[in-house]
Amino acid sequence: VSVIVLIYNVEQYIERCVESLYNQSLESLEYIFVDDCSTDRSIEVLRKIMSKYPERADNSIIVANKTNQGQAKGRINGINYAHGKYVIFCDSDDSVAHNAYQDMYDYIESTKDDIAACDFYRVYNDTTNKESYLGNDTIHDWIKNILISKKMGSLWCHLIKRDLFVDLLTPKGNIMEDTVILLQCLLKANRVSTYKVPLYYYYYRSDSISNNSEKVLEQAKHMQANLFMISSLLS
Repeated sequence: VSVIVLIYNVEQYIERCVESLYNQSLESLEYIFVDDCSTDRSIEVLRKIMSKYPERADNSIIVANKTNQGQAKGRINGINYAHGKYVIFCDSDDSVAHNAYQDMYDYIESTKDDIAACDFYRVYNDTTNKESYLGNDTIHDWIKNILISKKMGSLWCHLIKRDLFVDLLTPKGNIMEDTVILLQCLLKANRVSTYKVPLYYYYYRSDSISNNSEKVLEQAKHMQANLFMISSLLS
């Protein structure tokens, strides 16, 4: 399994994230950290954690983008370095349960799915709520439910066969970019299902990119462009 983590100015959160990734029960893991031109101490903190886990560090690489590419291009760039049979993403301000990738790997191998999703926890301040993925359905219904917000369109709760990430259209900016990438993979998949166990911890941050009110107009333009891209994919 290849784990791709995009890093941009998350020095407050990166230790929690990487500690959870390096403490996974699954041994056969490849880690791809994409530095999207961080200007804080994120990479310094990352390297310090890597020094504590030499065996994990041996299976880790840091890809340094020459320019700030944003989440969409940064994630696709990370895919180019992946060698695992499956790919999963982790946001650098979130964390995963100790058994997350072992359980998801065992599940997808047993079901022979192309994509497997898991339930997750939404963490806000001191409150943690379990979020359900609403069960299994056909790929057509899965896509429909993502578009009407009944299913999570984020990449971080999906374990996806690497060979589905071929000839991807690159979404715009940082709004709905996950959904554009995920939908392209779903359209190529034959089988999908949900592992009904919460394994991912999604931390709500008021200062995150998606909650940055200073860039509302720019975000709206990116959302419009990505919606047009989704429309073209489904037409």
